[in-house]
Amino acid sequence: LVPPASSTSSVSDAEAEYSIREVRGPLVDIAEEIDGLRTNWQNSLFGEKARGEMSIASFCITPLFLQTVFFHSVLLGNGFVAGDTANVQRIKRIFTSEDFKKLFPKANGYQVSPKPFNYANFLAAAAKFEKFCDEAAGGLDLDTACRKELSVSFAHFTQETGENTGWGPVPRWKQGLYFTSELGCKDSLAACSYCSPSTEYPCVAGKGYFGRGALQLSWNFNYGPFSEAIYGDKSKLLNDPDSILTAENGVLAFASAIWFLMTPQMPKPAIHDIVVGKWQPTAADKAGGRYPGFGVTTLIINGGLECSKTPDQRALNRIAYYKNFTAYFNVAPGGYLSCSGMKPF
Repeated sequence: LVPPASSTSSVSDAEAEYSIREVRGPLVDIAEEIDGLRTNWQNSLFGEKARGEMSIASFCITPLFLQTVFFHSVLLGNGFVAGDTANVQRIKRIFTSEDFKKLFPKANGYQVSPKPFNYANFLAAAAKFEKFCDEAAGGLDLDTACRKELSVSFAHFTQETGENTGWGPVPRWKQGLYFTSELGCKDSLAACSYCSPSTEYPCVAGKGYFGRGALQLSWNFNYGPFSEAIYGDKSKLLNDPDSILTAENGVLAFASAIWFLMTPQMPKPAIHDIVVGKWQPTAADKAGGRYPGFGVTTLIINGGLECSKTPDQRALNRIAYYKNFTAYFNVAPGGYLSCSGMKPF
């Protein structure tokens, strides 16, 4: 991921203390037959019933079947819907629509249209990845793991998409989801093509694979696999990268972020596996300073730019945001928060 340009202004002392200021729509399901197709698809790709590690290489479901599911669930008008899966039930209990308003009061603030960041879209995206907020290991209970996973996710969302201004009453950690796409790229692709030569995920002339969505998904080698995971067709988002913000009523803006969090990109583990206690560092990881904690999640997202020996302000912002979110969700932040000095995977 290549995030939008970030302000270098420091986090205020008040924000660094991460003191909590608050104490802590009806969902639509689809017809039984279509719901069965959707559920089988989810279980095969992302669900607990699959009982396998998720990776692009291990998908054993045919593009034809995925396209069939796409026809039934999208062309018939159902699209992405927040079924009452176990993870969605947990999220609704821990993170309500009122919480969304409190934590993201500036959502979609820069955009006149589209406005993809809303609570319903977040739930619909989460429903596609049933292990998100519904998996725990290493002694964590499911609720604690979910609170931690939301905190990690929202901290990175805020760094990638936050307004990041010191003006006004809203603290920086609550300014996330303000920008939907990378600044300066919509009108000029000169510096924003983010095209890496590839025969597997070829770039399309005139298209820019710059940051879009809650985690600012970037580069053709991310757009292609995400398109495969969602549609069974890598070319769909390579041909139309802007649809991350508009397709399925904007759900892909969150789904792209959750997909990135859930998907290992070898040799990097999935951020989800780190957060919920599944990832255990090898001897090589330990030699590189990579231990389970928030810091290594920053290394995965933007380590090449933020994880030098000298602490980078962007990485420090992420830590401050994370501490605020863990305080809000009443969960311990844990150790190894900084990625400073960690060696790349």
